[in-house]
Amino acid sequence: MSNALFYIQKKYGSYGDALVAVGLARLLSILFNRNDIQIEEYSGFFKCVFPSQLDFEQMDVEELKRKPGYCYVQFAEDEEGVPVQAFRYFREQELYKAQKESKKSKVDLSGDSENLPLPADPIYLLMQSLRVLQALGTSNKLYKDIQTVPTQDLKVTIVERLKMYSSLEQQPIEKEVFRPSVSAVQAYNPIIGKGVNKAKANSISVGSIPSKLVDWFEEWLRFIGSNLVLNAYPMKDDLKFSALIPSKVTVQGLMNLHEKFLKQREYSSSKNDILVILNVVEFLVEHSEDFIKVTTDDDPFLSMLEVNPSNIISGLSGAYFKSLGSGRVLINNSFISFPDWFPINNEKDADLWIDVIDDHKKVLGRLDESKSEEMQLLMMYRDFLSSSDWKKFFEYLTSYAGLYLQQKERKKYLVQHRHEILKGVCQRVSTMFKEIINNRGFDEIAKAIREATVNEQYRKSQGKQQFEIHYGLFQEIKRKAKFEDQVISVVNDFISEYNRETARKMEQKGKDYKGRLLVSLESLKEFANLFDQYPKKHETIALMLVAAASCYDGKTKKDEGGNEE
Repeated sequence: MSNALFYIQKKYGSYGDALVAVGLARLLSILFNRNDIQIEEYSGFFKCVFPSQLDFEQMDVEELKRKPGYCYVQFAEDEEGVPVQAFRYFREQELYKAQKESKKSKVDLSGDSENLPLPADPIYLLMQSLRVLQALGTSNKLYKDIQTVPTQDLKVTIVERLKMYSSLEQQPIEKEVFRPSVSAVQAYNPIIGKGVNKAKANSISVGSIPSKLVDWFEEWLRFIGSNLVLNAYPMKDDLKFSALIPSKVTVQGLMNLHEKFLKQREYSSSKNDILVILNVVEFLVEHSEDFIKVTTDDDPFLSMLEVNPSNIISGLSGAYFKSLGSGRVLINNSFISFPDWFPINNEKDADLWIDVIDDHKKVLGRLDESKSEEMQLLMMYRDFLSSSDWKKFFEYLTSYAGLYLQQKERKKYLVQHRHEILKGVCQRVSTMFKEIINNRGFDEIAKAIREATVNEQYRKSQGKQQFEIHYGLFQEIKRKAKFEDQVISVVNDFISEYNRETARKMEQKGKDYKGRLLVSLESLKEFANLFDQYPKKHETIALMLVAAASCYDGKTKKDEGGNEE
């Protein structure tokens, strides 16, 4: 039996479109008591795939009336007429306050379960942010309207809507038996707010959009979808909303992911986007089989074939609302793609994904967004994350190498990326990267640069410095990277100086010498051959050389150099 298909057009270019698609899939899952409805993204629309033909007589409309797909929010304990399954905002607010006070007190209660405050519901901060943008009054009103409408009227309305969504060419429904008045809510669809396209907003209200022009059903679907893919991050007086944009995932998959997503909160803007994506991707990879099997007809062979996290969630869409004192205005509507570094074909691939994410989180977590140079690095990494262009990662890592040396000299230690993980990635994502990283000459020269920079700097901190520290070498190679002859010249000059210093120390120490080794002429030739093997790729080779040289090589602190982790 063929599938039933439904289409949601992308009208606004914000997460508001995705909320409608997710909301429709969840609506179907409630009506038919099944969570295998799949949401798929295409260039101009989303498609909801119901795994069989619909029988409208099987719809459980009473269940939908009882539970309209999202939460009614109760603000006061003495509020009358509250639905049974309401979200007790007043109670969660007290729990959240108690949690904050406990953290401020700095008293360790981890071993005292009786006095440890109960955690607030993970969705509380989303509800708090929606309340600030005056979004919950509208959703509460619609919730009660749905619960009180005659069941047959609601059924007829839903059937008409599903028939409309079954075609890409959708004509508005002129008259519906049930059409409640609903206001447009900017928190659920950022671009519809007043003042969005102006230098200064007139208001945070969207009252200029008459209710009769607002599609109440789409607003309902956004309320439903927000309960699966929307999150909010209070940032002092500002607010940031983010939504997961489905690529190919079922309602059940989003339900499994939801709580993990809600717990992703790092209270700074750029770092927040990066760490949220890395943490969600990590969760997707760790549970890849659970997510992927529903996209491949449960075929055991295809379940892990040529799939990566971006096949499940395409990216993170965000809206940043700036506080203007009396209100908040949208100043940024963004989208960051989920990475598609390499497909997961087996357990080894999945392990490498996890290792890369762990390595990157450890480094990025130390960066301070309030410092311009570190903020620039976060932005460079964010560009790499969204594009999955590994050359951008090498550019980021080359810049990070200079900062690492600089901070270490000031005794402010950052964390190095790990060479073994960089090498594993290069071997997996590109034949060219694999050939370069495995080239013996490239490897020997990268080791020499590492010895003369980060490792020798470590020895200096231990009072055991033997050689000159080449502080400007990373940046010198980066500056000359665009010119093949200049890159080769810089490397040759460095190796000549490196070998002279090493030979002199060998001669002084004689048999007692236990330090670094000379770089052979054969290694220099093999390195130079890379430029012939990959013409016009000299910049990539140069950036990779600095990237590899700046990474932690696995030596312990008591050995020749070490990692300041």
